[in-house]
Amino acid sequence: MDVWGTQDTTTGEQAAGEEEEWELAESGKDALIVLLDVRTAMFAPYPHAATGAPSTWFHAVVELVVKLLKSKVIASDNSLLSVVFFGTLVLSLGAAYVCAYSNRLMFWSLDQALMDTDVQATYQSMDNSDQLAFSNALWQCGIAFSNANLKKKDSQRIWIFTNDDNPQVPDAEETGRIQKQVELKRTLNLFYITPPGKKSFDLAKFYACAFKDYSTKEDSDETNSDVTFQPAFPVGSLDELMEGSLRKRFRKRRLTTIPLHITRGVSIGVELYALVVTQRKSTAVALDASTNIPLKTETKWLCEDTGAYLTPDQIKKFIDYGGKRVYFTRDDVVEIKHYDAPGLQLICFKPLSSLKWNENIRAPYFVYPCDGYIEGSSTAFMAILNSMVKKGKFALARLIARKSSEPRLVALVAQEEMSDEMGQVQPSGFNVIFLPYLDDIRDIPVESVVTGKATRREEGST
Repeated sequence: MDVWGTQDTTTGEQAAGEEEEWELAESGKDALIVLLDVRTAMFAPYPHAATGAPSTWFHAVVELVVKLLKSKVIASDNSLLSVVFFGTLVLSLGAAYVCAYSNRLMFWSLDQALMDTDVQATYQSMDNSDQLAFSNALWQCGIAFSNANLKKKDSQRIWIFTNDDNPQVPDAEETGRIQKQVELKRTLNLFYITPPGKKSFDLAKFYACAFKDYSTKEDSDETNSDVTFQPAFPVGSLDELMEGSLRKRFRKRRLTTIPLHITRGVSIGVELYALVVTQRKSTAVALDASTNIPLKTETKWLCEDTGAYLTPDQIKKFIDYGGKRVYFTRDDVVEIKHYDAPGLQLICFKPLSSLKWNENIRAPYFVYPCDGYIEGSSTAFMAILNSMVKKGKFALARLIARKSSEPRLVALVAQEEMSDEMGQVQPSGFNVIFLPYLDDIRDIPVESVVTGKATRREEGST
């Protein structure tokens, strides 16, 4: 691609490739910690006896972790998976950081370490009647994330598995510590199992301070709007455990956070997600033949006349114009490509009936409000969304995803939240439908061709 990015017929394909690479690059690493309760109740006999069924709920979760690790080995080469036990006496804090496996290691090492080891004796499992500070377990997960040297774009997720609905009598200090951990930029999912000898798991006893089961119908007015809740999911069998957790193994691909400009001086913060990303094979890594250390590629430019190395300020780009070379510096090229600051600019509202679905030229994005970017964005966002759904409208907007992106006309189509017995099926937000420019649409003339054979059949039929 030249300095203008429009000099050959492969421009569209190259631009699409660059966009896909940006989407993949922005997704970062996926760091997942399985926070597993290893107290006495988790080693109670598995209630659904069958051939090949696990002996306890603990072994059922281990089977899930091994299966999850197998899928990550195939899906991505930079995922991180750790297992943290809580409810042990090995550490004074009541939480034990056991092992951190990346998918570069063989998955059977994890299977062997957890299945063939007497976990209760090795890590001195606590009894469920003993008091446990659950906030310390979340704190240990934070230490594990810190040791992983994660970057800002990397995701941090914690899956919690337990069948004890009241690990400690809730007090203000413990509740405050848990809520502080929940408010960090991490995604927590609670998979709760019915305790032995009880009919159900009661979230209200302890975990309701930070988790909420969105599949149950509760009065939303009873919920404290100042508290950030993480989702909780009930688990009744190994099949439900596999289905519920593996449905959530793929993290949300947030590309960036940008402003949505409603009018002049009125903006809200939104997050941009890629709904579909092309999955490619990992890039080959060149290794040193003697040490197997990855090699670093370094490119240097040589002057054709003198053979001396050129510095970046000595390299310029040009374009032929009128038989002469017009030179540009790198800063000139960047400034020429810059149209406006990244963001979504609302243009107008139009009826949904006027939107032609066959003009969707690529996989859509998804927009979700972000209060961390501009405070109060969720309230304004939902007011606009509900009004658009009620009136049957879509919003026409201009999207500039990043500084070097060209402006695109998009249709913001409202999507309402839907839930089922397993939790949220689809969130509320806007589907970003990319609309074509005039030269993106081609009229392909199709002439009807009648063969001699078909003509004879028509004559015979008449």
